[in-house]
Amino acid sequence: MKNLIFIIAIVLNIMNISAQEKDEIIVQKGKVWPKSSKKGITYKVPDKVSEKFEGEWIYKDANTTFKVQIMSVKELSKITGNYVKVLKGIYCHSNTSNDCKYSNESNKTLVYESEWDDQFEDKICFSFFDTGYKKYGKVTFEILKNGKASWTLVETERGKVTFDRTKPKKGFSVPTSLILNKQK
Repeated sequence: MKNLIFIIAIVLNIMNISAQEKDEIIVQKGKVWPKSSKKGITYKVPDKVSEKFEGEWIYKDANTTFKVQIMSVKELSKITGNYVKVLKGIYCHSNTSNDCKYSNESNKTLVYESEWDDQFEDKICFSFFDTGYKKYGKVTFEILKNGKASWTLVETERGKVTFDRTKPKKGFSVPTSLILNKQK
């Protein structure tokens, strides 16, 4: 009898794992997202697509250290009740030869701002908040060859007014154009 209960428990556990896997919908390039009335479904691009962006990217010379960590995170959509796996990033910057350290400051977060199909190419965009100059910008992050990526930061309309509504300083407190190397 104990063996029968044990076997039933294993079968139910396997069925539960299979059901959880089906609650994830892989979004394909150029395809319309399948609609579902079921709550708790996770929409995501294939792992091989997001993985090319994920990881730590670094620029370092004698005077500057700039790092970006990009990861895939699962976020709840309050509108649909479903989850979406998106790319997010954090950054750190130092104007000395010392290494910079990531902090848990939410204002040093890069928020995904591209269309979903952009991930299938090699270029995505993030919204950016400059903690030094207290203004917003837009980052274009493009995968290049040989483990490199370009970082281009530009002003946006949102960035033309600072948090305290004063006229912002020109430029940014972090580099605006760099080639980053992916760390292994």
